[in-house]
This record gives sequence, C-alpha cells and structure tokens, in this order.
Amino acid sequence: MTALDAGARFMPATDVLPGFGLAAALVAGTIEVASGRLTVGGLLVFLAYLSSLTTPVRSLARLSSAVARGTASRDRIAELARLPLLQLASGAPPAVRPARAAVPLPRPGRPGPAISMERVSYEHRTGHPVLSSASLDVPPGAFVCLTGPSGSGKSTLLSLLVRLVDPHLGRITVDGRDIRCIPLPALRDLITLVPQDPWLHTGTIAENIGYGRPGATSAQIRAAAERGGVAGFAMALPDGLDTQVGEHGRQLSGGQQRRVAVARALLRETPVLLLDEPTTGLDPAAETRLIDDLLASTTGKTVLLVTHQPQLTARASQVVRVDGGKIVPAVLARSA
Repeated sequence: MTALDAGARFMPATDVLPGFGLAAALVAGTIEVASGRLTVGGLLVFLAYLSSLTTPVRSLARLSSAVARGTASRDRIAELARLPLLQLASGAPPAVRPARAAVPLPRPGRPGPAISMERVSYEHRTGHPVLSSASLDVPPGAFVCLTGPSGSGKSTLLSLLVRLVDPHLGRITVDGRDIRCIPLPALRDLITLVPQDPWLHTGTIAENIGYGRPGATSAQIRAAAERGGVAGFAMALPDGLDTQVGEHGRQLSGGQQRRVAVARALLRETPVLLLDEPTTGLDPAAETRLIDDLLASTTGKTVLLVTHQPQLTARASQVVRVDGGKIVPAVLARSA
C-alpha cells in the first residue's frame, strides 16, 4: 500500500514537471535568440542537456516505490523469523506439528490404505471456513472423484491429507491411524500429491520425472513417462526426454507440465495418489489416453482425484461433491 501511495504521488509529477521545464526553457530560449543574446545552436544544445535529465529524475521517483516494496519484504521476512519464538512464548501450536512418536507406519500392501476424515474443519481466515465438519470415508484401493465449484475447498482437502496444513477441528486417519501421529517423512512416503500447478525444475524432462524417486533407472523413468503420457509429446521433440524444460518448466505448455508431474508421481509408486485437475489443458485425445493410462497404472491404489471431467467421474468407484464446506455424495449422470 505504501508503494502504491508513493507511485500515485510521485509518478505523475515526474511526467508533468519535465514537460513544463522544457516548455519554459523553449519559450525563454526563443526570446533570448530573438534578442540576439543566444544563438540557435546554443539553444538546441541547452534543450538537449535538459532533456537528458528527464530519465534520471523519473528513475529517482521509481526508487521510492522500490524502497517501499523492499521495506515490506524485510518486514515479512522478520515476521517469519520471529514466528517460532512467538509461538513458543504464547504456547500456540504451529500450523503443522511433527509427530511425537517417531514410529514409522508400515507400508501397506495392495490394495491401498483406507482414508477417513472425521468432522474436519479448516479456515484460511478467521470467520471464513473452507471446510466445516466435513466427513469422508474412502475404502481401501478406491478411486474417488471430488467435484464441486471453484474455491469450494477441494484443493485444501488434498493439502490436509499430506499435512501441508492441519485441520482446526476433527481428524484424518490412514488405515485407522491419525496422520498427526505419523512422522511426516513416513506419511509422504505413503501419499503423493500432484497439485494443479506443478513445480518443474530447470533441467531435462527425464530429470524432472526422476526427481520423484532418487536413483531411479533410465528404464523406470521411461516407463513412467509412457504411463504419464509424456512419451507422446516428448518423442516429437528433438532431444526426446533429454529436452530442457527451461526455468520452472516454461519451455513446456501447461498440459505438458501436468503430464510430467503425473509421470513423476507414478514413478514414486506410493499406495495413495492425490491428483488435482490432472487433465486440465489437454486436448480430448490426449485426455482420453492419460485417463486410460492413469486407471491402468493405479489399479489397487487409493486414488483421490479432483476433476470436473465426465469421463473420469463416470469411471470412479465413488463420486463426492465438496460445496459449502461439506462433503456429500454427488448425483451424476453416468455414461454407459
């Protein structure tokens, strides 16, 4: 707000004042030339020097806005640095508390584990609940589709399952064990999340897929690329899977980035897979292929998938709707 205020105050002045200055110099210089006290060449040189001052003056005005933004960033960093100390002093729990007992959860075999949410409530801001006493039971190895309007809390629900945040009320269990009692590394060895906007690192397509499992072989990465629908577009590129994706994956389209993220998740081979709109940005043919590959690759796993695509909801074992902070069974027309 301070930066916007400074810009609103000073930027118009830096545009208007140099114009008035040039106009005044031109009028005064014309009078001096007409009286013979100044040559035309001298006037032109003076105007050229005066014009060269305009850019530095505007830069100084922009500097005030940059200083205000830098000050705000400094204050935020200091606030984050003080947060653990403030929580310790006040006795308030952190957003995500580590498990007290570092007892690893045994890796369940197929089918994937059952997941249960019991009267879970969560709000990003006080007084604005995203989920309110929401309950959900996912049987072992089930394929569940989550639907609902934008902003209804579907992505938040997935974040709760991997403990990016903790619920304010209620509890979430995996095979009957509260996930807050499971060490975070063990929990995240069980569950893989593919967010709606996946993060890709600078490097090749193969390296970004292999990031899901350090030490994975080239054959495993190629197999994951096939199952995630990456091979279809990668083979059309000059370097195939060795194609550089650029900073944050910007050399790839949004749909291609999602397919790389799906392949990375499939490479991890975790018993639970959470997918947030994985088919967004894909053409119908690519969407159909990815759906078929996903269903074949996740047989026996517990899968929760956020989607609005009828092709996916028609093939789910359970469809639920997230709306108004509640989770209710969805009534959808199923295709034959």
